[in-house]
Amino acid sequence: MDDSIIFINLTEDMKRDINGFTVDPAVPLPVEKLAGKDKFDPGDLSWEMIIAAMLKILAYDRDFKHTDYYRQFIKAVKPDLFKEMTQVGIFKAGNKDFAIAEEIFLALEGLEPDNIPKMLNLARVYEEHAKSFRESGDDCCEEEYNDKAYETYQRALKKDPLYADTHFYAGAFYLSQSNYVKAREHLADYISLGNNEERKAAAQEIIDKLDSHDLADNLFKEAYDYVHMDMLDKGIEKIKEFIKEHEDIWNGWFVLGWGYRKAGHYAEGKEAFLKAQKCGCDTVDLLNELAVCCMETGDLALAEKCLKDALFKDSENSRILINFGLLCLKKNDKEQAKGFFRTALEFDPDNKYAKKYLEEIE
Repeated sequence: MDDSIIFINLTEDMKRDINGFTVDPAVPLPVEKLAGKDKFDPGDLSWEMIIAAMLKILAYDRDFKHTDYYRQFIKAVKPDLFKEMTQVGIFKAGNKDFAIAEEIFLALEGLEPDNIPKMLNLARVYEEHAKSFRESGDDCCEEEYNDKAYETYQRALKKDPLYADTHFYAGAFYLSQSNYVKAREHLADYISLGNNEERKAAAQEIIDKLDSHDLADNLFKEAYDYVHMDMLDKGIEKIKEFIKEHEDIWNGWFVLGWGYRKAGHYAEGKEAFLKAQKCGCDTVDLLNELAVCCMETGDLALAEKCLKDALFKDSENSRILINFGLLCLKKNDKEQAKGFFRTALEFDPDNKYAKKYLEEIE
């Protein structure tokens, strides 16, 4: 149990009804201590402190023996809390306050375990958090939060396999992970279950594209997974097999370039990324990856062009800003490099790479 939470016992004379709910003095109430105070002062006690502690327990300790009582207590004392917290959670996620947003949606899931929309909100916050780690270059944390998103989607699907929106968002999640087999499966399920015609049309458009390019091919999925897991020789071999049959599809060339870049074969990576670009890929990830290969092979002019194009698409992407800083270092321009690293820290104050490079040159 969190050491910021203590439990108090009510006296019998405090037994009362609140909006049809009976307060039971036999059930200890958790209280979240005020920040900065080591000891609990009964004079500070408020409903907010009790509810905050209950929500924390519902977020992180679902098996606690009094969780059902706490759910009823909160709904009686603060009947509008669910709606209020949902709005705050969405606002915090939009401002990239991911830790707070995650705790809010975990608490809401604990408060209403059968509320699938709140599970989907949580999954999407995990996805956005993973994206922020990808932009900062923190691959380990990116994978951790993608795993959390995956687990949350699986929990929602287990709760109700026929809930249409779960399939829509799970399909989009798998699409972002280049798991086109699972993406197609869930988007097809959404088309059969959903009633939002605009979303159904979007899902069908994606399926048609996947089918026309054979991206729902298990060979592509295997290649992607091997590269993702750093089994690079196998991944490169598999994606080359895929490219033999699909030379005009940029996704295959991108995965090949990704595999070469991770293996340190920058010239081969550059060539593959250029072919992906020729086949129509113009994503921020492509521009960033190509820039890294260009820097490592000495093509600083093309590296700069790629990074400028990437920044035009996403001016707050800390990974691009850091790579721009590294490009400046290769040009022996330490002052401009510092500017890029500092700007990266403005958008992402916890970015360990920006901090590291600044420390090295200051």
